[in-house]
Amino acid sequence: MRFAPVPITGGPTNGKLILFSTWETRLSDYRAFKAENPEIQQGETRFPQDDSHPAVYIGYENATAFCNWLTESEKAKGNLKD
Repeated sequence: MRFAPVPITGGPTNGKLILFSTWETRLSDYRAFKAENPEIQQGETRFPQDDSHPAVYIGYENATAFCNWLTESEKAKGNLKD
């Protein structure tokens, strides 16, 4: 995934940068997460999708787990610092 730094405005973290993905989470990105976490369930779509389509029907808990997994994966690759 590609990320862009966006400055936080206001609050206790004013001026710090947060990274946002430059596109929605694609099905290919979510499948990589599911491959490492086989217990994760995802709803079935009623329409055809390829790997470039956004991941859908994942729910709040799975979305949170994906974000945590992605953060740790990017840290392990050296793309993020603690």
